[in-house]
Amino acid sequence: PPVDAAISRGVLNDLVDDREREGAFVALAGAVRPGGVLVADVRDRDATAARYGSGRVHHRDAPSLAFTSLGRWDAAAGLVRLHERHESGGRVVEHDFAMRPWTREELGERLARAGFRDVAIAPGAGDRGDRWFAVATRA
Repeated sequence: PPVDAAISRGVLNDLVDDREREGAFVALAGAVRPGGVLVADVRDRDATAARYGSGRVHHRDAPSLAFTSLGRWDAAAGLVRLHERHESGGRVVEHDFAMRPWTREELGERLARAGFRDVAIAPGAGDRGDRWFAVATRA
């Protein structure tokens, strides 16, 4: 049965294909009852491009785990291309992936097309200023 509210934090950035993005909002609309609420937190395209424009390295060490992320903005594709490395107990796992941040306009349009109304989009919380925070009601 449909739920009163759904929350999506960050995962919509991993959808890089237009059909996947459209399908995700249609699926979310199907999961939320009419009058229910969707809360979505996504990356802001322009701020993310600025943050990763000249490349970005992020490294963290914990007692039993080391994590390194190398990211760069691919302006031609509108994607952040990332390479991550996880090291633990002598084992190393690496993977590559891409994220596609959102413009405010695209986020609003996709929500509306999927059947959401009363869409409010504002800069997200945090000190990096690279997120959009959307709240919308299922029509």
